[in-house]
Amino acid sequence: MASPVASERGRVRRAVVIGGGPAGGMTALRLCEAGVPVLLLCQTAVTESGSVSSRNGIPASDGRAENSALRHFEDTVVGGDFMAHQPPVSAMTDGAQDILGWADSIGVPFVRTPEGLYELQRLGGSRVARTAHAGTFTGSHLLRALGAQLNHFERANVIDDRGGVVPGERLLRRLEYWEFLSLVLDDNGVAIGVVAEDRRNLKLASFPADGICLATGGAARLFARSTANLYNTGSAAARVLAKGAIYANPEFVQSHPTTVIGVHRAHVIDDAARFEGARLWLPRDPTDKRRPGDIPERERDYLLERLFPAFGNLVSQDAAVRAIARSMREGRGIFDAASGRVEPELYLDATHLERRVLERRFSDHFAMYGRLTGLDVFARPVRVRPAVHQTLGGLWVDYQTGAHGRLATWSPRNQATNIPGLYAAGDIEYQRHGAGRLPENELLSCLHAGAVAAAAMGAFRSALAKSAFDLPGSLFERGEAAEEQKLQRLSARIHPGESETAALLEAELCELMLAECGVERENHRLEALLNRVFDLEKRARRVGDSGADKGRDGLRQLRRLDDMLLLSKATALAALRRDECRGCHYKPAFEAVERDDERWLRTTLLRVDGSG
Repeated sequence: MASPVASERGRVRRAVVIGGGPAGGMTALRLCEAGVPVLLLCQTAVTESGSVSSRNGIPASDGRAENSALRHFEDTVVGGDFMAHQPPVSAMTDGAQDILGWADSIGVPFVRTPEGLYELQRLGGSRVARTAHAGTFTGSHLLRALGAQLNHFERANVIDDRGGVVPGERLLRRLEYWEFLSLVLDDNGVAIGVVAEDRRNLKLASFPADGICLATGGAARLFARSTANLYNTGSAAARVLAKGAIYANPEFVQSHPTTVIGVHRAHVIDDAARFEGARLWLPRDPTDKRRPGDIPERERDYLLERLFPAFGNLVSQDAAVRAIARSMREGRGIFDAASGRVEPELYLDATHLERRVLERRFSDHFAMYGRLTGLDVFARPVRVRPAVHQTLGGLWVDYQTGAHGRLATWSPRNQATNIPGLYAAGDIEYQRHGAGRLPENELLSCLHAGAVAAAAMGAFRSALAKSAFDLPGSLFERGEAAEEQKLQRLSARIHPGESETAALLEAELCELMLAECGVERENHRLEALLNRVFDLEKRARRVGDSGADKGRDGLRQLRRLDDMLLLSKATALAALRRDECRGCHYKPAFEAVERDDERWLRTTLLRVDGSG
């Protein structure tokens, strides 16, 4: 990875990493460890990353034949319905033990058995217990530990090629509350920098880069009442898609079977609750008005245990969501006295388990449910429903194989998008999950992709004929000017007298995406959805000011709406074109059709051209 630290003009050559979650943090950390100076841009504080709420741990083989890296690889590929790319998956599962050891070494407090071994969980879709965890706060602990490692490099000096200290330069510069707006491309279409906006004052700035990595997460916020946080809109992906990047497999949108709907979004009840023995069931009579504890066993339908006897309640998320959706389509659910109708919910029942187990392992989950519902969660079953949890498609990225078809670790092609100089890692790209993500791979895939991206970016910058820091400043001024013009065009679309605001149109779009492109899909409804999205685009040309400061919130909301409209079209179009049931993509009309891998075991690729 050795390459000159200084450009010909004597400027420190920095790589730019966008996103402070596990993927972005790992990319920045590995680059800094290799002596590559990094600029880390984060839209929020690092501790506010979406992964902070991740409750899944890090899987790894433990030496048992039934829990080998090969078994992990097989579970991952089967869970993704064979749509995941196998060399990156193999590299991820082979390296999982090392990543777990690394996370342990930097201070993630994994729960251990009395013998000092990792306490392993079995999560949905896996055949064995293989996931080490830090209680229900694994994501939070991981981000804190990763942040502490990055803090060290914020104080570490940049060392030049002769071994001397570069005055005033640190290996890592971290800018929080900066939003990525656009790439700066040279005349050959190579990404040489980024334009970003300081969210606190709306000032724009451009940053040269010898290698750029996007690690900003998925786009589950496209769907109403999803589990995603405010920033998972896919805006960064949409903005590079508009620059010519290729988008892959957006039709694969995964829902979580056990969530509780809160005020602003859904909240996940962890799969580990089912690992401990919690059971999902529905009243056999959907109009049954009795309390769940008064409904006898013979009048309950433990639908996952009935439909999937081999896995029971630990069946994969996609299979569980499909089964639940099918039951809801048949009019089943839980009668709600307040609304007077059958709600599309079912019971997650852990009342037969020891209370001390629940309090030790899931107190925060059930406490959250108690705050949302006001019910005694330890004494009665929890009412849950499926909700969109994660988009599995994303930016197309490449990889290169070497001997025996294994991932060539140091190739500059790994994690590279089709735009030279631009890389992507984590949930913003599509490689490792295919048509279904195993819960145990949530954090692992981000950490592994970040490490691979860092190695690839090091190889890329070593091969550069000319550093971006030696290019004419006019290229970056042009990029800033283009974004200033976009802001002016956005401002011209905001009119205080209009009743429709960007926020209202965004809410309407998200409801449409959930209703027409959610768990179950039908072609005529997807065609209608595309027409509705085109109509929303027209309506978005003239919007009100949301009652907010036109110079700040109004512009930001409208810009986000444009991004979401673009990705919604891509998602709906890809879903319309894939006429089969695969993983989390489910079209009931094709459920009985014989599987045709020759036709459909292919990646959907989308690119914006002059006609849209």
